[in-house]
Amino acid sequence: MVESLIRAGVLARWARMGGVLLTFCVVVGCSRFGFSEPQDRAREFVETLVTAPGESDKLREIARLSPERQPEDLLEGLSARVTLDFLRARRTQDMALNFSVKDMQKSDNDHRLVTIRVGYADGADKAAEKELLLQVSVERNGQGDWRITHVTAGH
Repeated sequence: MVESLIRAGVLARWARMGGVLLTFCVVVGCSRFGFSEPQDRAREFVETLVTAPGESDKLREIARLSPERQPEDLLEGLSARVTLDFLRARRTQDMALNFSVKDMQKSDNDHRLVTIRVGYADGADKAAEKELLLQVSVERNGQGDWRITHVTAGH
């Protein structure tokens, strides 16, 4: 009887510790792998804009746009539009596109300029990957959340 009570106490402690650990992992995981970081939001926006341009609601959510604005309104300049069209054409040709954060510049606590690198194979040499860059301006809104303000072609 005493032995079963001891086992029950040990199990209860392990269960509590497991619950605390699970809660910690959920909190850290959501903040790390969600869109809490401006570079994550920028990369996800560019990837979705290229691979799923018809998902306007998802793009508005990522960019934190009002319902009356269109995600493509965030593109500034002809070169950004041409870059986007080129990447979409590559995607329709079943070319693999690799999206990653290349750089992030911090002008102040509320503004970031995130450079997104989109790598792709060109021609017969599949091993030689080329890249295109898009720069995404991200700023904090009044609630402290990151929102995308515009996208330009990178240099």
